[in-house]
Order: sequence, then C-alpha cells, then structure tokens
Amino acid sequence: PEMSLVHANIINNGVAAYYQAQSNQQLRARLPELTAYRYDRDLTWGRGGPLSVNGSMALELHKLFLQKPELFSTRGPLGEACIVYGPAAARGVGRGQGRFSVNFFGVRWAAWQGIASATGMMRFLGDERYLTEVATMNFAATECIYAPLHVAHLSFSQQLPVADEALPLYEDALTAMGGAGF
Repeated sequence: PEMSLVHANIINNGVAAYYQAQSNQQLRARLPELTAYRYDRDLTWGRGGPLSVNGSMALELHKLFLQKPELFSTRGPLGEACIVYGPAAARGVGRGQGRFSVNFFGVRWAAWQGIASATGMMRFLGDERYLTEVATMNFAATECIYAPLHVAHLSFSQQLPVADEALPLYEDALTAMGGAGF
C-alpha cells in the first residue's frame, strides 16, 4: 500500500525496538523486555511500555547500537524494508495501527496537506496521537517504519538522567569517524 507517513527506525523507541528484537536473536536475548508489544489500559498499541520509562534500558540500547550496529536490522521480521507496524489483527476494524512516537518521519505532500487542514484537531489531541493513532484509525492512512534508516532518539523525560549518559558516547563515535563534534 502507499504510505502516508514513514517513520525512521528509531533507536530508543518502543515500537521500533520491538521490531528490532523480532529481527535479531542477539538483541532479543540481551533485552528480552523489548519482545512484548505494548497494549496499555486505554487500548493504545505502542504507547508506553518498559523502554519509555527505563533509562538504564535506553542507555543499554544506545550502547548496543554504537558498539554493534549490525544487531539493528535494515529489514523487518518478514524481510520487509518498510514495516507496517501495529498488531495485524487490529487493522481494518477501526482500531488503526496504534501510536508511534514522532521522533523522525517523512510524509507525502498530499498527505501533509490533509494533515495541515486539521491543525485545530492536532493541537487538541497532540501531534503524536493525531499523526499516528487518529490518522491510521479514521483516515485509512497506512504508516510504516523504514528499517534501513536508523535515527537515535536520546531520551524520553521518564528515562532521565540515565539515558542522557549516551550523549558523550555519540560524540565520541562522531569524533572517531573524523567529525568535528556537535
């Protein structure tokens, strides 16, 4: 299907981490908590989860990404480059794909024009909820995670201050690659 919104394969994103763990046995063995797809009390797939509140787990994920990037697949569990996230059983029954943290994404211009026309609703609901939950449930939009594009998201507020210990590790990696730093 044609995608309306395409998310990067975010390091330190619960939904992306779930698919990473599905695609790699070593990652699954190292951080088994990532294998549970989040289904919380308000029935929103992808919202919350163990990674979003655990700075130590986030830091471990960042360290693994920097030390062993090969653990972070460029393909989904079924070999796909664009992973249509969310529980397959929920699609087509008015439930949508669930929530995905909007850390880094691309959108088709035609889809963006439709999104922009509803800025009042987006302000009321919040960008993340509107762009992922509402769009996939009410507007028949399909979204995916583009597996080959890895982007690191340093931390969520509940992961502070531990997850932020990864920042100097990224700075060191950039310096080692010949970069000038930030």
